[in-house]
Amino acid sequence: MIDEDYGKPYWESRYAAKFRIVRDAAGVPATVWSMDTRAGAVSETVQATGSIEMASDLATHTTTKMTKKYVQGDGPEASRKAADALIAKCK
Repeated sequence: MIDEDYGKPYWESRYAAKFRIVRDAAGVPATVWSMDTRAGAVSETVQATGSIEMASDLATHTTTKMTKKYVQGDGPEASRKAADALIAKCK
């Protein structure tokens, strides 16, 4: 990811600090970390496309073995159920 302020890749601590600012402003619980969103993106990519390779590229992992550690859930149906539950909770 590119730091909008400097036009260069984020330093790890700077990304985490910016993530906390956005998370807190959005009212997301402090128990949600930036790595949780990364795992979610990887999982959703695999579930939507069926491609571990695409998810691996997205996550910039050097091997799909690493990507598989991030994949959560048991497929698109589980994602739909989770999304429906979140939508219901927000109403």
